[in-house]
Parts: sequence; C-alpha cells; structure tokens
Amino acid sequence: MKKLIRKICCLMCAGAVMAGFAACSSDDGPDGGGSGQQPPREFPESVKIAKFSTDLLGGVWKGEDKNVVVSPFSMYQAFAMLANGADGNTLREITGAIYGSRVTLDVMNTVCADQLTYLCMDPEVNASSLNSIWVDSTFPVYDDFINKNRDILSAQVKTVDDITSDDSREQINRWVEEATDGDIKDLLSGNVEGRGAVLVNAIRLAGFWKEEFDENKTVDGIFTTSTGQKVPSRVMRNELSCTYADHGSYRVVRLPVGNGIFDFEIVLPAEGETPASIIPAYAANSQKAEQYLVDISLPKFSVEYDCGSLKNVLKSLGIVDAFDPRRSDFSKMTSERLFVSDVVQKSKISVDEQGVKASSGTGLIYTSSAGGNIGRVEFVVDRPFLFFLRNYLGYHLFAGVVNTL
Repeated sequence: MKKLIRKICCLMCAGAVMAGFAACSSDDGPDGGGSGQQPPREFPESVKIAKFSTDLLGGVWKGEDKNVVVSPFSMYQAFAMLANGADGNTLREITGAIYGSRVTLDVMNTVCADQLTYLCMDPEVNASSLNSIWVDSTFPVYDDFINKNRDILSAQVKTVDDITSDDSREQINRWVEEATDGDIKDLLSGNVEGRGAVLVNAIRLAGFWKEEFDENKTVDGIFTTSTGQKVPSRVMRNELSCTYADHGSYRVVRLPVGNGIFDFEIVLPAEGETPASIIPAYAANSQKAEQYLVDISLPKFSVEYDCGSLKNVLKSLGIVDAFDPRRSDFSKMTSERLFVSDVVQKSKISVDEQGVKASSGTGLIYTSSAGGNIGRVEFVVDRPFLFFLRNYLGYHLFAGVVNTL
C-alpha cells in the first residue's frame, strides 16, 4: 500500500517565529534577558546570510507601492529546525538559499545557536527568540530530530491530539501572541490541513536609542511617497555620532540601539533612485561605514505586514524540493513521506523618539567603529527608504521598506 504523504506546516513570522524556546530563555515562558557574555570579534557567516534578507524582502515586496517588514532572523531559525530533519538535495537547497553557498548542517546549527545567544547579550535591550515544534500525537518523529532541535536550538516540543483541530490552531496562536507581548495575533488564519507537524519561531525586540531623540524637537514635515504624493509626517531630529557611508546610489546611517550591540540602519536612495533600484547594489556591498557627526531628520513610523503564504517566494530563492511531495526528503525527521505545505509570517515594527520595538512570528507547516568623527553630514529622510534592524555582527533581525506614511 502506498504510504500517505503528510504535510509539514512551516509558519514563520517576523518578530515572532514558531520554533520552540530560544537559548536565551531560562524557563518555559516567553521572557528574555541579558547575559553579559561577550561575542566573538568575527562572525563571518553573518556576511554570507545578509544577502538572504534582501532576497527575502525583495521577493515579498516585489517593488510595489506599499510598506513591508519581514524577519530574516525568524526565517533562519525556522529553517534551521527544518534542516535538522532534511537530507539530500532538500537539505542542500535550504542551506544554499540562506548562505549563498553549500555549507554543512553543523555550520547552520552553530550559526543559529550563536544568533540566539547574541540576541540576549545587551541588558539595555529586551529581546528574545523562542522556538517550538508542534507534533500530532499520531505522527512518528525520530528522537534524533527532536533532540538536535531541543539541544542546539532550544526548541520545545509540544504534542497535540489533533494538529488539524481548532484547539491546536488556537494553542499555537496563543503561544505566538504571548511570545511577542501581544503584537502578533492569529498567525494561523485557518486550521492545519493534514496531520504532521508545525515548526514555529517567535522573535521580539524592544530597545531605546543609545542617544534618544528629544520629543520637543519633533516637528511637522512632508514625506514624498513612492507615487509622488506629499503627505504630512512627524519628523524626529537629532545630532549624534554614528556610522555613515555614501555609496553613490544610496547613503547609509546606523543609529545605535541599547549599548550598541544592535543598530537601526536606514538606507536612503540618492535622488533619481528608488528602494527597489538600489537593492542589488546594497546586497553586493560590504556595507563598510565610518564614524560621522550626523544631523538626522527621521519620520516616526510603524509598519505591520502579513506576508501570507511565502511558498512561491522561497521557491524563487532556491528552496524547491521541500515543497514537492515527490522530491522532498525529510528522512531524518520521520519514516513517513513529508513535504512542506506552506510557510507564513507576520511582522511588526515601530520607531519613535524613544527607540525601536519589533515583533515577528514564522511558521513552517508539514503536511561600532572606534575613534573620532571623520566629518559632519546632514541626513534627511523625506522619501521612500529601506531599513534593517541589525546585530552588530552583521545579520539582519528585521528588514523592510517604507514607501508611504
């Protein structure tokens, strides 16, 4: 008798990703904290995976006249859990799409485990990333798959009687909502189809600027949208020492968050350019920057985005076999035939005078420069721009575009 091909439900959300409890959480609740541990001086893998964030953003956004935010970090974590059950070409496509070259599963696990550790290093930033694996009680899963994700990625395994039920959907949604302080609600809009497993990662981060904006200096301004419309904005103003670079087709400024382990990078296209036109140059650039005294004018904004199904976006990035019932290879997870039925993500970010708050959830469904300032520049953000919330090691927690206010 032909074996039933089951589905893996992969649900991914910016700020909240369903994938179990992260290494920075010491209990069974969605709480993070600072460890005070010092990171290594170099983190070369982060350079390789930086391009994945721009590919993901570009695939979701498609250059349209809208605001978008995604969480590459959440996607890394969810796919690392998935990769621990994959083999053959399915595994090679997952690692290749994220790193741009074929690397071992051990490297991917090490990088993602380190990401969880470094996320919680700044006591001035409230951050956590939680991973969970939700398994149907009738679905056989190898102990090695569970143990790897639990030991390396701190994933908590939750068994439910029927993964396709209303109750299971509500449990998963409640978990994500709690893990993101209520920011990400109803990650799963419908019940899972077909028994199998759901992998979830949830990430949240809230941090004050290292040098806060004075609310008394916030003024009314005008923002020119991607369609040329002039709309009112509330413009925050500050003069601070931070890293800055002019790459010709775009300029970059990085505003330190907390103690400086994180920064909020603003990528402003030059006159005549657009956010879409500069993405290739940004993705290929080493992104070196130097210390400047920057007079910055930045509009307050918030973006909330539901990516819906990411299956076609991820296929375009090279993850193909995982979604094909005939070619997928998850033989290190279960004896059953499995494929990924869908990947979803919701993300949210807000920026004001105090700092940055961001949250995201992702689900997979189986069925600072040292030294003085070089100069002084003016940086006025009054037209569409890209933004990236980064760890100083280089990887992107969140990526987005603002086309209108």
